[in-house]
Amino acid sequence: MYRLGCNIPGTILWGNGKVARAGKYEEFKKANDFLIECGFDYVETPLGNVMAMSDKEVAKGGEELTLRATNGFLPKKLYSHYDELVAYAEKAFKRLKTLGVETAVFGSGKHRKITFEFMRKKRMMMLKDYLKTIGDCAYENGVTINIEPLNSGETNVFNTVQETCDFVRELNHPAVVALADIYHMGLMKEDFSVIEKEKELIKHIHVSEKNRAMPGEPGNGEENFLSEFFAIANNVGYDNKISVEAKLNNLQKQGPLSFRTLNSFQK
Repeated sequence: MYRLGCNIPGTILWGNGKVARAGKYEEFKKANDFLIECGFDYVETPLGNVMAMSDKEVAKGGEELTLRATNGFLPKKLYSHYDELVAYAEKAFKRLKTLGVETAVFGSGKHRKITFEFMRKKRMMMLKDYLKTIGDCAYENGVTINIEPLNSGETNVFNTVQETCDFVRELNHPAVVALADIYHMGLMKEDFSVIEKEKELIKHIHVSEKNRAMPGEPGNGEENFLSEFFAIANNVGYDNKISVEAKLNNLQKQGPLSFRTLNSFQK
């Protein structure tokens, strides 16, 4: 059976005007504990929040937090900061191991974007080399890198799940797998059937309503969007993590609602 998680963004909006920064350990822990109380199995957060922790907080988090996935990854443009970002990844994976994180989502659309089309072949070779290099470090630390397809309005590298799976298959690294984000799939008009076709390579999934609203929110864009996805996930026996990644503006209200909505699809 899959595990359900929820993303804690950099800015935590609790509702009623209460705002907190996830970069502050105690605020992050408060949100972590609240989401676990809602019923979620784990939490996810941008890697930047992990890198903002002190060494002491990372060690403490390994005991106190239920953080099992991160997203984002690159803090700056890959192609002009290659060596620096290899060192950044090496430090990140060591921290993730201490925290018990199993999944590092490789998103960062603008930082992997290829500016000039005539440079695509060279840039893709650099990207492959980068993922193989940091993949070795991820493997040593028990973390998988999940490449996230993003819609073409955000990047021009990895826009569909199928394209991403084809790349992962060609790369052939044990620590590099694929992710499916159903919001981006909707924008790219990619059928959910690809999840069944590529079930061996898809090891992490992001969900939201079709308009990026939190699960269960009214006026969500398409009533059957989530049910159609879960019908596929249940049918193929998907048994990895599924994280809510959506527009969060009232954690106090949306956290419990999102869990109840997703849990209703479990079989």
